Parts: sequence; structure tokens; C-alpha cells
Amino acid sequence: MNQPGETSRFSWLEISTREVKVAPGQAQREAGQHLTEAEKNYYEGFYEQALRSYARALQYDRGLVAAWAGQVKCLLAMEELEEAETWVNNALSFHPKAADLLALKAVVMAEQGQLEKALAYSDESFNYESHSGYPWLARVDVLLWLRREKTARLCLERVVNEACQDWQLLMETGRLYLKHNRASQAVYFLNKAVVLHPESAYLWYLLARGYQKLHLRSRAKFCCQEALKIRPSFPEAQEMLNELQVRPCFVAGACLGSEQAPEVAILRNWRDKYLLRSGWGRAVVMIYNQIGPHLAWLVSKQACLQRTGRNIVIWWARQVHKKNFLSGRDDDG
Repeated sequence: MNQPGETSRFSWLEISTREVKVAPGQAQREAGQHLTEAEKNYYEGFYEQALRSYARALQYDRGLVAAWAGQVKCLLAMEELEEAETWVNNALSFHPKAADLLALKAVVMAEQGQLEKALAYSDESFNYESHSGYPWLARVDVLLWLRREKTARLCLERVVNEACQDWQLLMETGRLYLKHNRASQAVYFLNKAVVLHPESAYLWYLLARGYQKLHLRSRAKFCCQEALKIRPSFPEAQEMLNELQVRPCFVAGACLGSEQAPEVAILRNWRDKYLLRSGWGRAVVMIYNQIGPHLAWLVSKQACLQRTGRNIVIWWARQVHKKNFLSGRDDDG
């Protein structure tokens, strides 16, 4: 929360949404152009640029519910929860009966852990008409926070069946499942989206994230490469590709949640500079490479296994570090 006198990162947003007075026809054209630009940026993952374009659209037409909703979606995607709450409340002050805005309020409440309020706002959103299908997607989001998997799946079937050729909705569904660490479901919907719209670098990147979470490294690499073909300057995709090209520590990475954890680095060095320099060590590594991805997948699915595995990995990394396995080998190398 901002302290008194402290300027918010998004203080420009309030200024930029002040209404501009122009001729009605011009206002409609300007608003439509900025809204189109905002949507394009949003679905390519350029959230701050999209936020600015949504704000410009609202300067010309305060009645554009899609622009109000787009602002809140951008802030949620940027993990700016406090700002998202501020702006969804602001939007609802102009459009208290907008289904998409009520649904977004439900999502904000769920992110804050206020699940009963989230469910109430989600219920209210269905009292009004929406042409986007977003209230159903928001409902799925709230139900996943409530761990009502079966009901969430039923809601999702309804919205996806009605818009099975809408790549943007499929992409949003995939992002939703990624957020809730359900990589298999995310990959299912993102694959459908990328078939319909293979020109989107961001879509390929999201699919790569899903495959990475499933420890399907070759598929994740392919998706990163496709993203970089479309958008050569894509730092997140390049960073992921670089990470995927490092020889993996499957189980340790799954237990700690990242291949970049310091304990993973210790164990990777131990493998490369100690185990791989002996016949028995290479045999161990070969067996591990065969079963490691399956174990990592199992660990990622079971929270209790992940906790136990995390403790074991941290303990083992400390033992390796304490016994200084690597020092003598480094001198030889």
C-alpha cells in the first residue's frame, strides 16, 4: 500500500482517463481505435501498453465497459492486486450492472482470499447480460480457489463449448489454469488456441510454460523457439529457452519449484563434476535421466511429496556442500 505522500506507479492512469470533449462521431472512432490497439497488446502480453490504450479509449467514451474491464484484467495479469481493486470499484461506480465488471470484482475478491464475497459477486454477475463469456470464466476462477473442481469443469464446458473457435477465450482459459498450477489442463486449452492462432508469440510462450511445468522439456523448447521466430526480441521466452538448454535436475527442480534454486545448482555441479567422472556415477545419472521426468511429474502433482522432497533436497545439497565433494575435482579439472 502506498504511504501518505507516496506516488503510485499508476498515478498516470487517473489523469489519462479524464474525458476528452470532441464531436460524437470522432469520439466513437477514437475510442474504437484505442480499444482495438489495447486488445491487440493485451493478447500479446504487453499489459502496460494495453493499459494505456484502454485508458485512452475511456477518454473518448466512458461507456466502453470492455475498456474498463480490460484495465482491470491488465492489472490482475501484472499482479497489481491493490490497483485492480481500486479500478474495478471505479468502473462499477460508472457501470454498477455490468456483468463483466461484477465478474472481475469476484476475481479480485478471490485473489484476496475473500471467497464468500467472491462467490456473491460472481452470482450477481449472472443477473445481467454479457456478450464475452467472461462471467463464466471468472466463475471457474472462484470455484478453483474454493477447490470445487467438478463444478468448475462443468462451468468451463459450457463457456468453451459455446465459443470453441475463440482462440482468445481458450488462451484466457489456459492462463487461468496456469495460475492455479494445473498445467495439464492449461496445455490442453493452450494447444487448442495455438492451432487456431499460431501467429501469437505470447501464446507459444504460455504453452511453453505449461510444458515446462509438466517437465516436458523438448516440447517447451520447441514452443520457445516458435515464440522467438515470431518475436525475436522476447526476453522471457529467451530466458526460458536458455534455462531449458541447461542439463536438468528434474526431481530437485520440481521439489524446489525452480531450476534456478541454489540447492539445484549445487546438485547439478555435483552431478557434472563428480558423478559423471566415474563409471558408476554415469550409470546412476543415466538411470536418473530415464526415471527423473516421471518422478518430477509425480512430485509436482502431490503437495505432500513436494514438501518432503524439498526437505530431502535441501538436506542433501547441504551435505554435498559440507563435504566439499567438488573442490578436489575442480582442481583436477
